[in-house]
Amino acid sequence: QRTMPQESVSFLSVSKALEARFAASIATLRQTVSEKLALAVSGGGDSIALLQLLHQTASNNERDRTVVYTVDHGLREEAKAEARMVGTLCDEYGIAQRTMHWTPDQTRRTQAAARHGRFELLADAARKDGVGLVLTGHTKDDDAETFLIRARAGSSWYGLAGMQELGLLPVWPEGRGLKIGHPLLQTPRSELRDYLQARDVQWIDDPSNDNPQFERVRVRQLLKQSPDLMERIARIQSKLKRLRHADDRRLAQWFEHSVEVFDDGTVLIDADWPKGELGARALSWLCQIASGRDVPPRGDELRRLSDRLQDIGVFPGATLGGARLWKRRGALWMGRDPGDIDLAESTENPLWDNRFEVARPLQIGGSVMELQPNARIGVPQADGMRLAAKSLARERLASLCFVLKKASIADLTSNS
Repeated sequence: QRTMPQESVSFLSVSKALEARFAASIATLRQTVSEKLALAVSGGGDSIALLQLLHQTASNNERDRTVVYTVDHGLREEAKAEARMVGTLCDEYGIAQRTMHWTPDQTRRTQAAARHGRFELLADAARKDGVGLVLTGHTKDDDAETFLIRARAGSSWYGLAGMQELGLLPVWPEGRGLKIGHPLLQTPRSELRDYLQARDVQWIDDPSNDNPQFERVRVRQLLKQSPDLMERIARIQSKLKRLRHADDRRLAQWFEHSVEVFDDGTVLIDADWPKGELGARALSWLCQIASGRDVPPRGDELRRLSDRLQDIGVFPGATLGGARLWKRRGALWMGRDPGDIDLAESTENPLWDNRFEVARPLQIGGSVMELQPNARIGVPQADGMRLAAKSLARERLASLCFVLKKASIADLTSNS
């Protein structure tokens, strides 16, 4: 644990400029939700800076509409002390705080599993607390690291553009209706450290951030050795982000004008299929919406099927990523792949197949009946009777279109 000394007046003037930019970003992001705001704060420098910035810029009313979440992943003993430190700060600032615990098993002790588990916990807590937007402390450095990691993996230009300032919480169905925001994405990590020094605020460094067995740590060390590399990457990403925002808006418009979602979760596409990468992204998202999955299909199979959809006149049907595609009366339809449904899932779970909210389970003899999928699209039924259930597909598509059109702070301030 490190306590930073008070710095010069020049540092304080820099701090005021940072606070002004942050306050403007938060005000804009708050326009996306009517519910409460949540901050994901771990105790590290970036997230503590996020908390400190909110403390310095928020009104009392805004504090009352804000909650801080801290996740103890159970991977390090020190995490308990970090959570207590965050709780102490929140008590001092008058902001509600909750610590949640993720318990890894022997097959899930990885950073990727911890990340997914963290988002599941955040989503569950947010829904209980009436939160609509979760903010994280990701920085300009994180975006540059993402660029290099994705470049090494052979990502397209779309992926190299980096993180979005506004997106959907990346877990489903736990994260349905919830957004995630990154108000510090244009701010270097060093500026946040200077800010904490100027305010004499403590943070705790996670030792795993120095462990070279993790690719992100190795990339972070590379950026430290090449001070001008991050700025070169930022200039490239700035151009790619503008291209991506234009592409995303085009895709959102295509969804809104060409795609219809029905109460049973089926999807009708009544327009020419988009060409190239845009078509592949459209197919990836629609497969998720039809199947209820949170992981999109990727790779050559996705691209090949998207190319086939250019000529629906000879389309024989296909399955991909838990979704089924078929042609009927000259139009393309999508629905759930019935062969991929868990027939043993019962209505004791208010969410069925990650696609339906079951409002009124049917019961016989005191036991909840099992649901059986419709042979064509996978609709919850019992003995031939459809259950009282609401499909989540239309809501998911609407949320997607919103963030595709409003994925950057600049987009949020426009009326387009």
